[in-house]
Amino acid sequence: MPDQGDSQALTHLAVSGYRSLQQLTLPLASLTLVCGANGCGKSNLYRSLGLIAAAARGDLVAALAAEGGLPAVFWAGPERTTSAMRRGEQPVQGSSLRREAARLRLGVAGTTLSYAIELGYRADDQTSAFVLDPQIKREWIWAGGPFHPRSLLVQRSGVVVERCGEGNRSQPIALEVSPHESLFTAVSDPLEAPEVFQLRRMILSWRFYESFRTDRQAPARCGRIATRTPSLAADGGDLAAAVQTILEIGDADGFQAAIADASPAAA
Repeated sequence: MPDQGDSQALTHLAVSGYRSLQQLTLPLASLTLVCGANGCGKSNLYRSLGLIAAAARGDLVAALAAEGGLPAVFWAGPERTTSAMRRGEQPVQGSSLRREAARLRLGVAGTTLSYAIELGYRADDQTSAFVLDPQIKREWIWAGGPFHPRSLLVQRSGVVVERCGEGNRSQPIALEVSPHESLFTAVSDPLEAPEVFQLRRMILSWRFYESFRTDRQAPARCGRIATRTPSLAADGGDLAAAVQTILEIGDADGFQAAIADASPAAA
């Protein structure tokens, strides 16, 4: 999860049309614990953050493909839920006939910068073998948390990324952007678009540890060459190096105190 202690702390996560999440905005604090019964959508919330990180890395299409592609990740329920559905008096189920184009929307709001992305099916070249690949339709970066048109800094519509100015004036900063390429990889000059550079750097600092294992064959229990490690790897394979790094250049006393508090026998 992101470090909520820095100037780019997250305040909200928004998801629409992703798996079991039709539309949800989740407030985030310095520590946010999500709990609930199996199948209520906890993992989907977590995965949505991973997809935003994939957009910043430039491999969002591959990440969605690994989940089964758009047909597998789109909200499959009804376009609109009725009061009878919400009361449990009517099944919540979708229909093959849709009035509106299917869209997947993800976004995060921060204390200084916020970001949102919208994806859908390709509308061109229906004979392509990659017709089910997701296409990035729109992206937005704005200042502050709540969205307002006047706070918009950078937006992407179709193949064009532009900087937004006062009085509805805009300046193109990237043209002919590939449908599978996010603005984070299309715009990389920190002088031309510092907010894109700053936001991408913040998102890439997120860490995900859902694959951390503790069994006998876990990467954390296997020997490996150690180098200075400011951030623990997702699989925990560099655990020993990360601990030594904390002892040398981090808060060694705080780390030892946390270990003693969690497991007194290990102190």
